[in-house]
Amino acid sequence: MSAIVVAVWLGACAGPARSATSTALERGSLVEALDEYDRMRQLDGPDRELLGRIAALLLEQEAGGADRELRRQAIQELAGSGTAGEPVLQRIAHGDGASRVIALEALARRGDDRAALELRSFADDEDADARAASVLGMDPEEDRDALLEAIRWPNARARENAASKLAALVPDGEARAALEETSRVDPEPAVRGAAVRALGGYGPPALVALRERLSDPVPSVRMAAVDALIRADRDQAWAALGSLFETPPSSQGIEAARLMLVRARQGDEDRGARAYLLSALRAGEPSLRAQAGVALVSLEPSDDLRRVLSEALGREDDPGAKLSIARALLQQEGAEDEARGALRGLMQSGLEMSALQAAGVLAERGDDEAKAILAAFLRRPDPMLRRAAARALARDAMRPDDARSAMRDHDAQVRIGAAGAILAASNEDA
Repeated sequence: MSAIVVAVWLGACAGPARSATSTALERGSLVEALDEYDRMRQLDGPDRELLGRIAALLLEQEAGGADRELRRQAIQELAGSGTAGEPVLQRIAHGDGASRVIALEALARRGDDRAALELRSFADDEDADARAASVLGMDPEEDRDALLEAIRWPNARARENAASKLAALVPDGEARAALEETSRVDPEPAVRGAAVRALGGYGPPALVALRERLSDPVPSVRMAAVDALIRADRDQAWAALGSLFETPPSSQGIEAARLMLVRARQGDEDRGARAYLLSALRAGEPSLRAQAGVALVSLEPSDDLRRVLSEALGREDDPGAKLSIARALLQQEGAEDEARGALRGLMQSGLEMSALQAAGVLAERGDDEAKAILAAFLRRPDPMLRRAAARALARDAMRPDDARSAMRDHDAQVRIGAAGAILAASNEDA
């Protein structure tokens, strides 16, 4: 049989298989759609758009399930998948299913005015989560008093949402006072963090409260305070943060240096941040060295930075820190082979999470061995590893087809994570 005849025959077979996949999708039959897609793929090759539709169906079905946390995860994946997930998210938000409020909340966070308006109608709902979500639909000016009340509600999500909305009331003194109090006394770190971020827009009047949050017992709140200080008053922030660079490396100091370097790339001064980050590569704690490696991505490539990173990589024995430093070195001109060598060593180390993460970095750059290792992780017994591998294949390596088996996984979180990554990869601009 000639090659032309074979091609014509395969094309004729692929047509019905593609049609059967679409029919299964229209019926909402997920397993059948996956089966028909596999048959079509053998005949006609991968189809990213069609696979994305299957992923969207999976997420829509999970969003309608009985488990509230899984419903929330499915909506989060739809919201994070760009335009590809928008139609399903809208359908859920304007339907009457169990995930309606969560979907409306996701749309409101993206600036959807219609969703925000609908959320306001849940202010008196019996469900506490629905009432908390209704805060996102409040207008900062029209509902000012309601927001000042909501920031003291028993529900933590309501307080967090209220704090975020109060950011728009600059320079309202009463709103600032409510945020300052919340940043100090709220028992939930997420709420304190939201209040701190909102205070960043209030400028110099909020500096005292923001400086206090630099000593918050929770790292995420301290990090938020660093960024908020810089936004509130850059010069005063440097005065408050500059002393950090005179002390041994700390997580807070590294974050401050990273933000300073981001500003420096926009024309501001370095103010010692670069030297501090380089010194952090010799910190005693591996987690600090790893954080410094991530932060150094903010620096422009240079010969001396390449040298320092190369030296740090050579003496590093912690897998997490080595991964971070290798990724930073990978951006330096002329250092790609050295960085890839370190990443391959981690990938073949037998240390599961380090191997997976290194494979993800290399797969993103087209390494076939790394892609094969990620595919092998889909068969590991640990669901966390399977989920991470599926996401790395679909989103980082842009091989969503290789991750499709994870949508059949017996663990719902693996299925949801894989579907979200596959759907995101189906965007036209992906």
